[in-house]
Amino acid sequence: MISLLNKANSVDSVSLLGGKGAALARLAHGGFSIPATLCLHSTAYDDFLAANGAREKIQLELARKDFKEMRWEEIWDASLRIRNLFLNGRFPDQLASQIREYVERHFVGKAMAVRSSAPDEDAGHTSFAGLHESYLDIRGVEQLFDHIKKVWASLWNDRALLYRQELGLDARQSRMAVVIQDMIDSDTSGIVFSQHPDQPGQMVIESVYGFNQGLVDGEIEPDRWIVDRKNGSVLSLSEANQPRQAILRDGHGLHKQEVVGSQAAKPSLSNEELAAVGNLALDLEKYFGCPQDCEWTFSNGKLIVLQSRPVTSLAVGDQKDERSWYFSLHRSFGNLIKLQQEIEGTQLPAMAEEAKALEEIKLESMSDLELAAEVERRMAINQKWVDIYWQQFIPFAHGMRLFGEVYNDLIKPDEPFEFVSLLAGNAMLSTARNKLMAELAALINEDPQLAGQLNRGYLSAITHEEFLVKLNQLKRGFGNLFSSQTDLVDEQDSQKMLFAVLGQFAKKPMQSTRETAAQEKVKLFLEKARLAQLAFSGQEILDLGRASYRLRDDDNIYLGKIEQQLAVAVSEAKKRLDDQALFGKAEPERIIKALRGEKIDAVSSGAAKSKEATTLKTQIKARQLTGQPAARGIARGPCRLIQDPSDLASFQEGEILVVDAIDPNMTFVAPLAAAIVERRGGMLIHGAIIAREYGIPCVTGIPEAMTLITSGQVITVDGYLGIVTLGGKGDD
Repeated sequence: MISLLNKANSVDSVSLLGGKGAALARLAHGGFSIPATLCLHSTAYDDFLAANGAREKIQLELARKDFKEMRWEEIWDASLRIRNLFLNGRFPDQLASQIREYVERHFVGKAMAVRSSAPDEDAGHTSFAGLHESYLDIRGVEQLFDHIKKVWASLWNDRALLYRQELGLDARQSRMAVVIQDMIDSDTSGIVFSQHPDQPGQMVIESVYGFNQGLVDGEIEPDRWIVDRKNGSVLSLSEANQPRQAILRDGHGLHKQEVVGSQAAKPSLSNEELAAVGNLALDLEKYFGCPQDCEWTFSNGKLIVLQSRPVTSLAVGDQKDERSWYFSLHRSFGNLIKLQQEIEGTQLPAMAEEAKALEEIKLESMSDLELAAEVERRMAINQKWVDIYWQQFIPFAHGMRLFGEVYNDLIKPDEPFEFVSLLAGNAMLSTARNKLMAELAALINEDPQLAGQLNRGYLSAITHEEFLVKLNQLKRGFGNLFSSQTDLVDEQDSQKMLFAVLGQFAKKPMQSTRETAAQEKVKLFLEKARLAQLAFSGQEILDLGRASYRLRDDDNIYLGKIEQQLAVAVSEAKKRLDDQALFGKAEPERIIKALRGEKIDAVSSGAAKSKEATTLKTQIKARQLTGQPAARGIARGPCRLIQDPSDLASFQEGEILVVDAIDPNMTFVAPLAAAIVERRGGMLIHGAIIAREYGIPCVTGIPEAMTLITSGQVITVDGYLGIVTLGGKGDD
């Protein structure tokens, strides 16, 4: 099950060694200098799965829902649960003994690098580079066992699953070999493309001082040469602006620091070293028969190949490689801290300021043409912030996932989402809004006259001064609670809806959110983190996870304010148009044309057909629906489907909230709900987050929740098992 890769070893099977291992075996056969290298065959992976009954459990995870229908949050959850299977798994005795024997023979007292080597990675038509995990500075057999399991688990991380889906590969047939290498004491490291992906007559060489990891993960800027392939002449050199290097900290991983002294004043490669790297690249290309992407290092003057693979972008022709988007969802701790500073220090204040500026514009004084231009402008502003949301806010959500991985690595809990209990209890904008609504409800309970005035449904009827002050605070802070992105309920109707919801709040004492996390678990985690001597402190990663958890909710509140101002402009435009039927529900492009006097086509009848199809689907009888348990507890009662934001106004205290996809701008009814059921899945989506804050049972990821459940139906929500039971004894 283990091979030592050297010139005499003839094993180079991709199915056994994986793409990386097979390439290293060929390099060793060809006489190229590589580090001392062991390869744990893919059959060892199979034996580990069999010994732990893990293959069936993985199949169960992937069968929860059609993969094509799963959002990225749901794929995150599945991969994290699968990862926990590996972390808590046990090596078969024979395999453990064999690994121990080889390591003690070849790596005793040495630091090791542990790298993934899946059979389908590093092929000529695909490249999984960066999608699976690698670990550096691993010392001793016990650490090695842990990190082999982590490498195996990375076969199932969300990036790899998404990429396999994109390429049409069957994830269930995937296997993983593992490469174990001596950690070379690197003076200078880098990568070389023997052929420039865009300029066939050139090659690209990038280099940094120290180890290669900082360059590979994008945190260290390299020196970059463009070299003529024919004569080796340098066509251009781009030197790093602030030279940094990754160095080894004797058992504590890599540490990144600035390059100082004479090294900082010159490129990281001499002319002779540059020529040696260029010649190596051409030799590799000739040996493998295609352009190569090679990682290399200089150690004590010797040039060593760390790995080599085909330049994928040349092999796939015009096929687009989408890995960059998957990478954007995974950030290092340092990158996430910078992202947090950018979001909290720049983006959220700018978004709030822009929403306020839009709110102060007097739309009613504009001409039709001016209003058309304003709607168009607001559409562009809204899209700008939506783009920033996907480019920055969504990747920052990885902060809580990163915390979860660190927590699970250190604690190895039976429940892979135990870490969420350490994140709950944050002061989020949605819970602050709900608290303000509860305060308004308390005033209603204290004053029967106020309750009577509210029943009339008009603000003009209210005389209670404190109530009006708090109501104004609610409006200033959160706007119209019943608006969607491009549709706005009439102001008076909106007041009636709000007063109806406040009436329901008055019937039920406000549930307190969990203001403190499980303190004993926090203490245990911080102590384990201290002993592990991570690159960051336990408190730092916990604070990052909590900030990510909070902003996962808050950012939508900020974005909602921008969306509401677009809705306000659309609403003003619709008031001016004669035939309301022409515009359906909030179609700003059609409204802009109408304001400009352009011809408008009739509204498509597709919506009606869709509704008819939905009605037919609801006739299907179902007894039990299975999703993902997202918040613990069991609740039973009548449910209410939310098809439109205005439906929230009729939500009754004690009902079960059933919704396609809840967002923080809708969660003001959560304290009234007995439970939450959501079509969209994920432990870290908004409905699940708010449910845990209030201790409400929640099941997510039920594909047909909105078609097989009907409003008024009595259902039972089991947040422990992720099961929703429809009806019951004595129910229709």
